[in-house]
Amino acid sequence: MKSGFYPFSGPGGKDDSSGLYPKWYYPDADNAGATVHSVQKFLEAVDQNYRIIFSGRFRLEKPEMWFVGQSIENGSLLPASAKSDESALDEQTLIKNFAASAIPEDVRPFPEVLFRMYSRGITTRLLEWSTDAFATLSCSLNFKTSDNSAPADAVLWCLNPSGLNLTARFNQNDAQELIPDGCDTNTAALFLGENEEVATDSRPFAVYGPPSGNRKSVFTVFPNSKEATAIEKLPESAAFLAKIIIPAAAATLISEQLRRYGFL
Repeated sequence: MKSGFYPFSGPGGKDDSSGLYPKWYYPDADNAGATVHSVQKFLEAVDQNYRIIFSGRFRLEKPEMWFVGQSIENGSLLPASAKSDESALDEQTLIKNFAASAIPEDVRPFPEVLFRMYSRGITTRLLEWSTDAFATLSCSLNFKTSDNSAPADAVLWCLNPSGLNLTARFNQNDAQELIPDGCDTNTAALFLGENEEVATDSRPFAVYGPPSGNRKSVFTVFPNSKEATAIEKLPESAAFLAKIIIPAAAATLISEQLRRYGFL
């Protein structure tokens, strides 16, 4: 991120005066992402991203930010199905094969079965996120280069899931209820792209998954297509998505700080 501040940095960029905060409150909106070398700077960057992606029409009374970390080399927000060398998933066949060999507790109706398949390591069109910034930061310190020879720089994405769903044109008036339960059979049409509440281009959208211990699991769901669009490449993505760059050289210090503060 460039140094300095613009008079305005609302969702529309540096000249957007619709921001809800004073001019000094927004960082430069150049989409480069803040580079951090310590936990303190990480927290500042999370707060800055929060102010960007929960402003304007995406401002919520009870905002919930999601996080996911990736290596810079593999930093595109796509599911495993879109990154594989195979053609589009024959999802129904995969589900039938999974049900035939699964233990009874894993046999679930669609779309809940997709989450069971994901948890068993089967390629799906789900991308998992976290609501825990520190846990995501910790995981982001362990990436390696593609040849596994050295630590890799990481990108940690911050998402306003309701904002993503709003741009997917969910036909709901209450933004607080824009994140559906992905295990509810009533949401099956959303996964299949046959519901009028989803945009015609079958954009990715955010859902809650099955509970994971004391936490709720959170996912984005993509169309079953090799041409699925990465979230960061969606129109308006800068309004609901921001990133933080974590250099590999900073991993040791950040790990020590997380240990010191009791997060590791």
